[in-house]
Amino acid sequence: MLTAVACPSTSLCVAVDDQGNVVSSSDPGDVTPTWTVTNVAGTTLINGISCASTATLILGISAVLGLAAGPAVALPPPPSYGQPTLSIDGACTFTATATWSHARVDSVQLTVHVVGSVSSNQMTSTIKGRSAVGTLAGGAATAHTFAVTADFFRNGVLVDEETSSSVDAACAFSL
Repeated sequence: MLTAVACPSTSLCVAVDDQGNVVSSSDPGDVTPTWTVTNVAGTTLINGISCASTATLILGISAVLGLAAGPAVALPPPPSYGQPTLSIDGACTFTATATWSHARVDSVQLTVHVVGSVSSNQMTSTIKGRSAVGTLAGGAATAHTFAVTADFFRNGVLVDEETSSSVDAACAFSL
């Protein structure tokens, strides 16, 4: 048995029933309108309907309102943490940059390490907008392969960790 009807325009009429169905027509004024039955609530009574426009329908399902149809709601994009970059200039100054988007980051810990070794050194990073930059002075030495790891923190909790590509340089840093 139909329990409620709403017709927000001459090109849309929607009814609901006591068996969880939504009955709709895009040609309700025609001599022989076409009706489509869609079950949206199992066998639960739908006791009300409201159509603020042809794009938004609100159903009353057992006295609890639920959105049955309406405009698509865009979800925010997921957080994105970029791969950090590491550059080493001729004076053996290590510079690391880490970026992110669609996320709140309170701090970034940048750590330069010698690939294949336990040797590492943390950089002090400065956050500007959605990037963090850190520098570390080094000195000339035999060639090593370096990388930087960026740890992204929000409210003191690690939320992501990314590692750069390797960089070869005849440099070293103080431990």
